[in-house]
Amino acid sequence: MEENMTIEFVKEWIDKHNLTKGSFDRIMNDLIYNSGHNYIDNPYLRYWLIDNTYKFRDMLPYELNENQQIVLDWLE
Repeated sequence: MEENMTIEFVKEWIDKHNLTKGSFDRIMNDLIYNSGHNYIDNPYLRYWLIDNTYKFRDMLPYELNENQQIVLDWLE
């Protein structure tokens, strides 16, 4: 992986690991304590997450319950 993380790569990583806003605290703890190597397996990604914490948080999708998802699907 190249040194420069792209927003598209981070979005694909979020989708691949099914991350949501509820995952944010766990990800940050894993970064602080240098754990989470099973899903934060790229050192450049780690640095990007540390340097762009708020941008990362804003990229995470909300976790919808079943009823909310039904309404969203209907609206789309």
